[in-house]
Amino acid sequence: MDLSAINKINNLPNFLPTKKFEELQLNKIYQITEIKKVNTKYGPKILGIVENEFSIFFPNRTNRMLIDDEEQLTSLIDLTSAGELHLNYFGTAYHNSSL
Repeated sequence: MDLSAINKINNLPNFLPTKKFEELQLNKIYQITEIKKVNTKYGPKILGIVENEFSIFFPNRTNRMLIDDEEQLTSLIDLTSAGELHLNYFGTAYHNSSL
């Protein structure tokens, strides 16, 4: 029996956990360390890697704008490379937080 196929699965790179915006702390500034354009079953999406700890999908309207405007996406990627892109979650009426 050849176990090489099973061993390949064990050697896959580790993936960062994905969080939802409502899981973020209110008014905390997070540094976005990487931005990726990924293909999902729902179409292309923009994924942000936050402080190399977890990933987060951008909101739909932001996602559509960045997918449609490649120059804007490139600008954000450049800011990320320079360590100058941050995220501050303020919450919304839809994301109630009782913390």
